[in-house]
Amino acid sequence: MRFAITSAARQYITANGGSVTIKVEKKPTVFGCCGPDEIPYPSMRLGKPAENELAGYLRFVVEEFEVYCDKALEDMAESGELTIELERTFFSKKLVLYGIKMESH
Repeated sequence: MRFAITSAARQYITANGGSVTIKVEKKPTVFGCCGPDEIPYPSMRLGKPAENELAGYLRFVVEEFEVYCDKALEDMAESGELTIELERTFFSKKLVLYGIKMESH
C-alpha cells in the first residue's frame, strides 16, 4: 500500500504533530429486505492510535509523516495507492482518504 499526500494535507498534518491515524469504522445502513447491514468506511484523525490499539495498525513513513493504517484497510485499497487530502468547509478542515472501494458486508 502506498500513500500520496496533497500539499494542503501535508501542511495541515505538519502543523498538527506530523502523524495520522486511519481507522476502518462501520456505519449502519437502513433496513433492507434482508435486515440491517453495515458499511465499512475510513475515519481519519490526527495523531497516533492509543498504545493498546497499535497491534491493529500498520505503520508507514510517508515523506516525514507517520501514517497508522488500520489493517482492515488493506482489503479496501483499489489500486494500492491511497491519497490523503484536506477538505475544507466554511468553518472546519478535515482529512479525507481517496482510493478505496466501498462495499457492504
